[in-house]
Amino acid sequence: MKKSTHRNPLIKTLSKLSTNEKQLASTLICNQLTRWLNTHQPNQLGAFVPVRNEPNIWPALKNYATTNALYLPKYNPKKNGYDWALYKEPLTASKFNIPEPATACGTPPTLDACVVPAVGIDPNGHRIGWGHGYFDRLLSTKIPHRIGIIFDCQRISAPIKSDIWDIPLTGTITDQRHDAI
Repeated sequence: MKKSTHRNPLIKTLSKLSTNEKQLASTLICNQLTRWLNTHQPNQLGAFVPVRNEPNIWPALKNYATTNALYLPKYNPKKNGYDWALYKEPLTASKFNIPEPATACGTPPTLDACVVPAVGIDPNGHRIGWGHGYFDRLLSTKIPHRIGIIFDCQRISAPIKSDIWDIPLTGTITDQRHDAI
């Protein structure tokens, strides 16, 4: 199935989750993510600041950043896309009102892992994003661990049609499952 067929129903499902359900599920995801980070200990982690109805993994990321390099997307108007930026407070709102560091990296970092936002993820690690392709352009097969972070209700049971530019994820962490290696 095509990604566009799944996107709106998944967004609708997300909007039906109560605040309490999201908070509880986000706590479970943070616990799973923290265990994964403690086990794999990536030196340089790419991540996202949760917005909209995304799982709130910020507590786990902020804790990780106290001893490791954390990189976040930074909007670059010259290329109408994103670059990586080292996490440093204060974060400011980007073009899309997403918190980001003030300054991008001059040279892209060599990430050991990246946690990736998604609207949905299929069994083959193909993700449906929010539809703009910005985070897709930050991903690379050179990043050994590409971990999708979603609520379990965002899992897609059947394979979706991937595009030629899609970079498959290597694992997924949800509030109910953990298949990230």
